[in-house]
Amino acid sequence: MKSNWPSLVLTTVACLATTPAAAQNPLLATNPDLQLLIAGEVDAVLRLSDGSVVIGGKFSSVNGTTRKNIAKIKADGTLDAAWNPAANGQVRALARDAQDNIYVGGFFSDYGAAQISIGGQVRNYLAKLSPTGAGAADATWNPAPGSSVFALAYDGIDAVYVGGGFTSIGGQPIARLAKVSAATATVDANWKPAPGNSSISALVFDGGSVYAAGGFTTIGGQPFKGLAKLAATGTGLADAAWNPAPDQPVSALAADGLGNVYVGGYFNAIGGQTRTYLARLAAAGNGAADATWNPAPNSLVTALCADAANNAIFAGGYFTSIGGQSRKYLARLSGTGAGNADGAWDAPADNLVLALASGGGKVHAGGSFAHVAAQLRMGYAALASSGTATLATAADVGNPGSINALLRQNNGGIIAGGAFVKVNGQAHGNLLRLQSDGTLDNAWHPQVDVLVNALAQDATGNIFVGGVFSQVDGLPRKGLAKLSAGGSVDANWNPQLTATPFNGYALALATDAAGNVYVGGSFSQAGGLARSNLAKIPGSGNGAADPNWNPGPDNSVYALATDTNGNVFAGGSFSNIGGGAHHHLAKLSATGNGAADPTWSLYGTYIQALLVGNGWLYAGGSSYLKKIQIATGSIDAGWNPNPDSSVNALALDSAGNVYAGGDFDALGSIYRENIARILADGSVDPNWNAHVVDATTKALLVDGGSAVLAGGQFTTIAGGLRIALARLVGDAIFANGFE
Repeated sequence: MKSNWPSLVLTTVACLATTPAAAQNPLLATNPDLQLLIAGEVDAVLRLSDGSVVIGGKFSSVNGTTRKNIAKIKADGTLDAAWNPAANGQVRALARDAQDNIYVGGFFSDYGAAQISIGGQVRNYLAKLSPTGAGAADATWNPAPGSSVFALAYDGIDAVYVGGGFTSIGGQPIARLAKVSAATATVDANWKPAPGNSSISALVFDGGSVYAAGGFTTIGGQPFKGLAKLAATGTGLADAAWNPAPDQPVSALAADGLGNVYVGGYFNAIGGQTRTYLARLAAAGNGAADATWNPAPNSLVTALCADAANNAIFAGGYFTSIGGQSRKYLARLSGTGAGNADGAWDAPADNLVLALASGGGKVHAGGSFAHVAAQLRMGYAALASSGTATLATAADVGNPGSINALLRQNNGGIIAGGAFVKVNGQAHGNLLRLQSDGTLDNAWHPQVDVLVNALAQDATGNIFVGGVFSQVDGLPRKGLAKLSAGGSVDANWNPQLTATPFNGYALALATDAAGNVYVGGSFSQAGGLARSNLAKIPGSGNGAADPNWNPGPDNSVYALATDTNGNVFAGGSFSNIGGGAHHHLAKLSATGNGAADPTWSLYGTYIQALLVGNGWLYAGGSSYLKKIQIATGSIDAGWNPNPDSSVNALALDSAGNVYAGGDFDALGSIYRENIARILADGSVDPNWNAHVVDATTKALLVDGGSAVLAGGQFTTIAGGLRIALARLVGDAIFANGFE
């Protein structure tokens, strides 16, 4: 089929010489040019007095507008278009004073180059921002801790308590916990609790005391483990009587102002009680755990906030049950009695909740989730704090997505799978289709709930999808699914990859002429049978595994390929497969029990990419790229591109050129970052350079002639901006038909 892709983006004008011209760098086609986004990570949430919310974390956009790691969402749920401090590193902590000045801690820094790091100023790890205008950093407030800040608390008067991993701040040799003037940035040289051995992870100020959590074993002059109550004045002595003594680290703190401190973490015992992951402690006395209040989450709590006016506590974390209810990652708990979960308030997230703040009838949640209450909410959600947890207007927090697999359909379309939840503003769960002109097909949108790693197609156009997912279009599909060419899920075909204690997952797929699907990855069962990391499944029927074919690799399979002679090639991290010792690469029979060819024995590094072409097998892996004769298993000694790091993807054009993608910076002495063209003789094409910047290439597909589709985790390629997916067309000197 003739390609129908549009014209090229020309960035330079080439002068034609009278002598024959050599091939030149590829050009970037106009399409595809997609905005692929995954959920960003929100690690801190702060509500201001006007109802607006500041979020901080690790992200690059909010509602499609560029925002680097910090943003302000107005009370009506829209992005503040003017406020843009643009932190050049992750934001981990936020606090505000009575004037709504915003204190920000995290990983941002000048990185030794005196560069702007936040709010238009050079600031290392800690800054004070204006709540209005552009969010400028205070020009004189600069305590300059020597390393990262993880926690902040304000005392309501003038003190900002700063916790983290630093060993100096404000020119003082003060480690990990300090008291800083909100007005002048002066560091209190006397207040030195000096937590030993570990960073401070959480702080809360309540009732004139500072509660500090971390991995320390000593603090404030006392041998305390992980949690302490410190005097807010003087030298910051620890209250010797208040000693809940958690048996494992604490990760979250909140106070309700009513004499209670709520504590989340890894512990199983605290305050004299058996308490898993969550407890309420008395702020006075010895810090005893409340003998009645025990929500007993089944996993880690990472975020807490108190809504004392409504006797409610909001908890976020890794749990799936809490307070006697099934609650996924987010819950509203009663502040009285046993701490039961609110029976009506249920807003399940699909990934971790890492930050919480409440006020004005709403609770604001930040994390790494993509959906809350079955609605698309990337990294941030605002919900009614009572009733049925009604969702407010979306403010999607995003990072660039990635592409892991590419497949050309028989009708000329391209299927791409990877990690993304939105494409061009539309919901596309980890799977998309490009039309023959390279534009997005919005009518084709099966929703895969988690990562897609691999794609394959049979002769009739059915598409097989492998990955880490558990659902496709709402149907349970563990790691493997079958779609029609139009994107409909096959209702019967359901092999279900499983493992213990987690779901199994697929990393590689291949099909054969008989309609069988070979799946490799990390699993212990497939198609209803015990299958270790590799299985053969008929592409028709219900997805039951072939009862005989069972090579049983002893470790993960990362790559698969088939040929027309009944061979299956497997690459991975295994040492034994098909009944023999075969390190990382094997040639298996497609029939019988899948025995490995005993004469075909290679000892390569971990193999991550395989390609069959013209009687040869091309194998790429960790600093490894070889051309192997299929019949004998002999390596072509003259074909040796010699990559300096991993090869993740391979493709072959009609001229015998091999395209290699991965994490490498060079092949032999030729500098090529992440993608290269290797000529038929094994030499790297010295003139073909796609100029991928600080990225990785995970998938390649030749599209007729010398055009190549590249997928991976990049934002710049061939001199243009493309998120994760690009088409590289021909050679610059011939791109417009000049010869």
